Amino acid sequence: MSSEKEHEDKIVVGQRVRLSCPGEKDEYGIVIATWRNPEIDHMKDCYVAFWGHEIPNFESEEKPEPYILRYAAVSLQPI
Repeated sequence: MSSEKEHEDKIVVGQRVRLSCPGEKDEYGIVIATWRNPEIDHMKDCYVAFWGHEIPNFESEEKPEPYILRYAAVSLQPI
C-alpha cells in the first residue's frame, strides 16, 4: 500500500505523465486536477490534458488542442 501512496504523491498538478496501454502507443499529457475519490477507496483520481504521442513544444506558434481524460493516478507514470 505504501508504494501506491508513494506513486500517488508523485502525480500532482503540472506533472508530465505517460499512459501506457498494452498493444497501444504511449500517450503523454500533463495533470490538470487531482482529488481523493471515495468511489475508488479514496485513491487519487486525476484529469489529464493529453496531446497524443508527445507533449507539444509550447514555445512554438502551433498550439494543438489537448483532450481531457480522467484516470486513477496509479494508471499514470510520471516523466
